[in-house]
Amino acid sequence: FLGALTEEEVEEKKSHFLELLTSPSEDIRSRAWSTAMRLLEKGILRVEDLRARRGQFLELLRSDDPDVRSGAWSSVDALVRAGVITREDSHAFLELLGFKDEIVRSEAWVNSVGLVDKGVLTLEELAGRKGHFLELLESDSEDVRLEAWCLTGDLIDRGVLTPEDVREKRERFLKLLRSERVGTCYDFKYADINPEFPPLPGALWRAVISFSSPLDDETAVKAWGCVKGLITRGVLTSEEVKRMKDHFLRLLESHYGYVRPEAWRIVNELVEMGILTLDEVRERIRSLLEALRPEEEYNKDEELSIICLVGELASKGVLTKDEVEELCRGKGKP
Repeated sequence: FLGALTEEEVEEKKSHFLELLTSPSEDIRSRAWSTAMRLLEKGILRVEDLRARRGQFLELLRSDDPDVRSGAWSSVDALVRAGVITREDSHAFLELLGFKDEIVRSEAWVNSVGLVDKGVLTLEELAGRKGHFLELLESDSEDVRLEAWCLTGDLIDRGVLTPEDVREKRERFLKLLRSERVGTCYDFKYADINPEFPPLPGALWRAVISFSSPLDDETAVKAWGCVKGLITRGVLTSEEVKRMKDHFLRLLESHYGYVRPEAWRIVNELVEMGILTLDEVRERIRSLLEALRPEEEYNKDEELSIICLVGELASKGVLTKDEVEELCRGKGKP
């Protein structure tokens, strides 16, 4: 297409496109920056073209629109590799590490280690702002709090945090292991989807939301997945977690398809740490057999993951030879 244009026409169209990179519309600006990387790779745009406008890109990282922020963060790596974002831009990311909006701040901390690896930030700069991160460990938002706790291990390993910094807040993590939140993903007015649906009384509607949402179990199983790392780094003790094992055992029988297999994947490490016993696990083996034999077919990655899980459980004595054969028959394997 561009080959059919004169050099003047190409420059004119390029000029119009560059205007989109600074558009007051975040949606337009976000899409333009996504396209810009492809044009840069093709040699249509120059690094200097983008560097001159990178301030407008960096603004997208603090947008109120989560889709805009997500799209911007997904472009950061490519922009750093291309030399559009450099160490000179560290101030913009450092501001985000202490940003008032906890979700924006959380996203910045999740990406902070990658920015250190790319030379945009330093570990010393993260350590100097660790107070802003520690606040996230006590956030009222379970999503923010969980994300922060899942990141603590890496930050401890890199010297940004100490186990003592985190340990004093451990009760806020332990609460995630028994998450009982109502799933806000269902917290909409049914009339938005079906205007003819009769309104429900408030109490009944809340019950419907609570019954329908898997978010509480998903939060809990993800938190349990962080337990081993927190114990090995001295943030938690096995005894502290063991007192809450009934909440995990419930997840092994969760009726949400995603949660149950994820919980079973954590079983071995909890047994190894003395939090669960083999007898407690084997009492619930039937729920595992049901979870690994849903009616729908697995793709190849899921199939391989399940084979590995079955192998692990068999090696630890959680599954017997007969149970493994039963699983194979359920999946049509010889």
